[in-house]
Amino acid sequence: MKKCHVLFLVFFCLGFIVAGSALAQNQAPVADAGPDQTVPSNVVVYLDGSGSTDDTTLTNDLTYYWTWDYYCSPKEPCRALPVLLPSNTVQSPTFTTNTGTFSVPLLLVVTDADGVSSVADSCLITITGPNANPRAVAGPDQSIRTGDIAYLDGFKSSDDNTDTLDLIFEWTLGKKPVGSTAYFSSSDPGKIKLHTDLDGTYAVSLVVEDEYGLKSRPDSVFISTAGINMAPTAVPIPDNALIEVGAQGIINGLSSTDPEGDKISYSWELTPTAGSAAVLDNPVWPVVSFIADIPGEYTVTLTASDFLGAGDPVSTTVTAVSAEDLAQIVILDAGVSLTELSAGAVTTGGNQNALMNSLTQAAAAIEDGDVQKAITKLTAAIERTDGCILRGEPDGNGHGRDWVTNCEAQYELYDLLNTALEAITP
Repeated sequence: MKKCHVLFLVFFCLGFIVAGSALAQNQAPVADAGPDQTVPSNVVVYLDGSGSTDDTTLTNDLTYYWTWDYYCSPKEPCRALPVLLPSNTVQSPTFTTNTGTFSVPLLLVVTDADGVSSVADSCLITITGPNANPRAVAGPDQSIRTGDIAYLDGFKSSDDNTDTLDLIFEWTLGKKPVGSTAYFSSSDPGKIKLHTDLDGTYAVSLVVEDEYGLKSRPDSVFISTAGINMAPTAVPIPDNALIEVGAQGIINGLSSTDPEGDKISYSWELTPTAGSAAVLDNPVWPVVSFIADIPGEYTVTLTASDFLGAGDPVSTTVTAVSAEDLAQIVILDAGVSLTELSAGAVTTGGNQNALMNSLTQAAAAIEDGDVQKAITKLTAAIERTDGCILRGEPDGNGHGRDWVTNCEAQYELYDLLNTALEAITP
C-alpha cells in the first residue's frame, strides 16, 4: 500500500512540473514600428514604438532596436541615411530628413526582459523632396455697410503636403478707420467674421502654416464700408393668404424697394407646415410659388439685397385649409363686410338682412354636408352683387336687381362669394 502511494506521488509531481513548465514558457514580444510616413526634406520625423507588446514585460521595459533596411548595390548607390536621436535604442526616436528624395523601410525589433526578441516590424519612410511654402488665400475684397459683418474664408489656401483643414490660420487686422474698435469672431479659424463699426477701409491679412512649421507669405483682403447707402426693404405679398389644399400659393416681392434705387436681388425661403413636402419654385425670382400639399401654415420669408448686401428678412404666412373650411371662412368674411356697409351702399336694410340670411344658410348647409343647397344659396347671393363685374354698374331694376349698389363694395363681396362657390363646386 505504501509503495503505491509513493509511486502516485512521484507521477503527480512529475505531471505538475511538466504542466508548470508549459505554463511558464515565454512568448516572443510583438514589435510595432508605427505607421508609414511621407514627409518632405529637412523636417523632424517622430517615430513611435509604443504599440509594441509582450506577455511578460511592460512596453516601457522592452529593449528597442531601430535600423534602416537599406543596402548598397551597383544599382543602388550608397547614401547617408538620417541618424536616429537620441539613439536607435529608445522607444520613440526622431530624425531630420535629408535633402533629395527616397523611400526606405525602417525596422524595429524589441526584446523582452528574458532576452527573447520579436520579429522585425517596419514602417516605410518616404522623403518627397523640399517642403514648399503654403499659399494663403484671404478671399476677394468686399464692400459692405458700416456696422455689418464681413465674412472671410481662408479655405482656398493650399499646401503641397498638408491638407487645407490641417493648416494653421493666422488672421491679422491691419489698417482700419481711425477710432475703430472692429474685431474678429469665429468658431472656425479658417472662416472668421470681421465686425465693422466705422466708415472706411479695413485691411485684413492671412498667413497659413503647414504641419512642419513652414509659413506662407501674407495675403490681404480689403473691406470697404459705407454708411450712406441704405439697405433695401423686402415686401412679400401673397396673392391669397388663405388657399385650398392642393392649390398654388403665390407670393409677390415686386413691392420691395431700395432707398437709393439700386437693383434688388431676391432670396426666398419657405418654412412649410410639419409633414409637408412643399418647396418653392425659383427662389431667386421676384415672384415665387408653391403647392400647399397638406393643411396648415406656410411661412415664406423674403430677403432683398442690393450690391452692398442684404436687408432684413421679412416673412408672410399663407394658410391652407380644406375646400369646405375655405368656403366657410370666406363666407364669414363676406358677412362681416356686408354688415359694415353704409346705408347708402344697399337698397334697403331688409335686402341687407335677406342677403345676410343667404350667407348664413350657405355656411350652415356646408356644415351639414348639403353642398347643393350651399351652391344654390351662394349663387343667389352673387346675383345680387354682380352688376359692376358683369356690366360695369349695379343692376338697378328688374327681377335680378342688385341689393348692393356700390361698385367698390360689390367687387369685394363678389370676389369672396365666388371664391366660396368655386371651392365647393364639384
